[in-house]
Order: sequence, then structure tokens, then C-alpha cells
Amino acid sequence: MDKNKVEVVISGEVFTLVASDDAEYILRLARYVDSKTTEMKGSRSSANINPATRSLLVSINIADDLFKEIERGERLDASNKALSRENDEEKKLNGDLSSEIIKLTMENRDLRDRIAKLESRLDDTKRELGDYIDAFDAAAPNMKVTPMPSLETKRSYNKGR
Repeated sequence: MDKNKVEVVISGEVFTLVASDDAEYILRLARYVDSKTTEMKGSRSSANINPATRSLLVSINIADDLFKEIERGERLDASNKALSRENDEEKKLNGDLSSEIIKLTMENRDLRDRIAKLESRLDDTKRELGDYIDAFDAAAPNMKVTPMPSLETKRSYNKGR
């Protein structure tokens, strides 16, 4: 891979850096280090610190930033994995519920069909019973059978339905 040669300024000094990374990326890194160095120089507590110690403290600050970002990334990864597991569980539950809905819909359809058949059989039975009652009533005068009052009430009730 090609190496990029980039001149950067950190803490007022010019450095030539050689790296395989993109030049713009190297400049961003240098600006970050320079801003941390400037931040350290501006601190009252570091006013009398020699340059080597200041560089060490800047390195520790940058390492601190790095470690915090690594920890943040790990927390985000853990959170992402937990959300992914929850999502998988929700998908499974959704699939289970969809299957249950399909099953219940089919059962509902079957029960409606059964109800319709039973209602049809009930209607047929009512018609047949009405035919028997009518035949009985038609034959009764010829048979000299006197209908019972309770039977007459039942017949009127069934005809009204």
C-alpha cells in the first residue's frame, strides 16, 4: 500500500508523518493531539511542567479518551446484543401469535359452518314437526280424536315460530 507523507503542526512544531492512512485522517489526528496539547498548556496546574512531562500527560489524556470510547463502544455492543435478543424473542412471539390466530380463525370458520349446518337441521326438523302436526290435525277430525288443550297450545306456539 502507498505511504502518505503529511506535514502537521503540533504545539507549534512541524512534523512530517508517514503513514498508509489517508492524509486527511492523519491531519485530523494531528489536530486532535494539538488541541489536547494546547488544552494542557492552558491549564494553570501545568504551567511549570517541563515539555516531556506535558507530553506524557497529554498522552495519558488521549489514552483516557480512547479507553472511555472503547468502554462506550462495549456498552453499546452489549446493549445492541440485548436489543437483538429481545427483537428475536419478539419475532418468535409474533410468529407464535400469528400461528395461533390462523389456528383460531380456522376453528372459528369450522364452528360457524357447524352452527350453520345445525341451524339448517333445526329448521328442517321444525318444518318436519310442523308437517306432522298439520297431518295430525287434518286426520284428527276424521279419526274423531279430540285434541288436548295442552297439545293445542303447543301447536299454536310452534306455528308462531
